[in-house]
Amino acid sequence: MPFPVDHVITVTTQRERTREALTRLGFATTERGEHPGRGTSNHLMFFGSCYWELLSVDERGPSNEGLLGRGALAGCALRTNDVARDLAVAALAGAAAGPIEAITRPLQVSGHLETARFLVARLKPASAVNAYFFFCQHLTPQFVWPSGPARHPNGALTLRAIYATAREIVQAQNAFEGLLGVRASDTPELIYWSHRYFTDQFGHSHEAAGVAPRLAAIAIQVGHLGTCTDLLERAGVPFRRVGTEVWVNDPMVGHPVIFTS
Repeated sequence: MPFPVDHVITVTTQRERTREALTRLGFATTERGEHPGRGTSNHLMFFGSCYWELLSVDERGPSNEGLLGRGALAGCALRTNDVARDLAVAALAGAAAGPIEAITRPLQVSGHLETARFLVARLKPASAVNAYFFFCQHLTPQFVWPSGPARHPNGALTLRAIYATAREIVQAQNAFEGLLGVRASDTPELIYWSHRYFTDQFGHSHEAAGVAPRLAAIAIQVGHLGTCTDLLERAGVPFRRVGTEVWVNDPMVGHPVIFTS
């Protein structure tokens, strides 16, 4: 049974430089958050019911060792309101589950220090993939999600799609659809590319044939593409138009970002 996406994760070891790159692309990010005892910190970008997490590995250790070496778009959190129940459902589909962990993140809310709390559990799909998946149950969503729609200078509205690649498209489908195949109006679509197509389009040599299926790019829906491209031009961000889309491949972000209207 596939599950909805809660958020996607871009991993970096250069948090502030990557955040600056995302700001040039027109994204509004939250202030720095930290995960006590886990060696990581983050900035978030909200789009409707999903968000994009820039996750920085500041100190390598057992709690974050699975995040590095997977490419910049390293993983995806699956939304749940009952992590124990959905772990059992995922196990029926052949996914291997890790233990349920309680994690916290201190943050400022309306000038007050609060603690966001989560239950998370690592997942390994039945097929081998080079991606980090876990269930995420928000115990205090009022401290994480903004009270109103997020406003991004580039006009970003929703996380429109996640792109997965493999040597052959059918491999990507077999690898990811068991966990990510659900599609609702408020969740991103899953789109498949072959490694060859991805390499031809973006020149990422690490996506050569033989690499395990992985997540490779995201698409962001914006209110008006002209407003978005004007911002990119003013910021000096290289981009190219592909049909009705605008493709950006900033080296600091580490994976393509596709803007669509």
